[in-house]
Amino acid sequence: IFEKRAEATYDDYKNILENTPELARFEGKAVARVTDTAIAAVYADVAKRSEAHAEHVQRVVASMWSHLSEPANREKTGVAPGAIAHVKAPERNRQKLSEIDEEEEGPPDRLEIGRYMAIARLGVYGERMSAALLLLAGTAQRRRLVAGSNRDHFQSFDDEELWAMRPYFRKPAQKKRSRGRHLVPVVGFAAHAVRRLDILAGDQPWLMPVARARRKGQQPKRPHIDPRAINDAMESMPGVAFSTHGFRAALASYGPEDLGWLAADAKLILDHLEGFDPGDVTAQHYNSNPELVKKRAMMRDWVSWLEKQETKAVAADPPLLDREAVAEQVYPIRYGDDAWK
Repeated sequence: IFEKRAEATYDDYKNILENTPELARFEGKAVARVTDTAIAAVYADVAKRSEAHAEHVQRVVASMWSHLSEPANREKTGVAPGAIAHVKAPERNRQKLSEIDEEEEGPPDRLEIGRYMAIARLGVYGERMSAALLLLAGTAQRRRLVAGSNRDHFQSFDDEELWAMRPYFRKPAQKKRSRGRHLVPVVGFAAHAVRRLDILAGDQPWLMPVARARRKGQQPKRPHIDPRAINDAMESMPGVAFSTHGFRAALASYGPEDLGWLAADAKLILDHLEGFDPGDVTAQHYNSNPELVKKRAMMRDWVSWLEKQETKAVAADPPLLDREAVAEQVYPIRYGDDAWK
């Protein structure tokens, strides 16, 4: 799986197969002897906990069985093609009226975004992670792109950077087999974060390099940090409850609401695939191409908007400027109660 699927898919499959308690009943049993009725019972038991999770388990198990039944593997596994293909997770129950009437989750609160900005600037997560948190906010890109950022992906233009994101790191590009790059201007504090990460990386090409393998003598699974490390940092931010996806939702919502963008403008930044890839971008192209000029203006507006939210958050809660006070709240959550003592 790791050789043919994205890292996140590998991690997901491994987690489902190892940590779904209902699957423990098959431990030590030959897969060829696992019946369709036994698999159906697993799905039904998982559905009692979560109907959506049962569907997820079904997708993973079905994929595994399909692999085991391939001609190259069948002699070893004894699994017949289509052995459990017909087994589905139980149909979901009809929604209750109270569930239908629930409001859809919207973008993070503006003040909450301001708190994030203020905390990220304090450096309580160390220089590298703090810079990554600012890059995430200032570009509204996916966590995987930030974690896998490479100095070869950036071009400098005066006080700005142009981030040329490769298809491998981009979810829409993977689905649609795009070979083009997604170009996003990086401005203001986000551009400064990129340059700081570049210095901290030293002679390594990855701006967020993995520190070391978990086990001595073992090669790291990836050359850059696990994208989940960014989530871990955010989860310890006092007064901040949104996930890494929150900035994408915020840009799509507050861009039109607060900055006067057209509803479709956010797609230029959020990577819903774009047209012709110009290859190496010259200074003339960067300063004159209509699409890049528009993107640059949008990102300047976005960075300025984030800084305004930060100013409002600090005005509402001045201790956000106190690094020691914030660190005293962050460290016990992030590292355990004994870390701060």
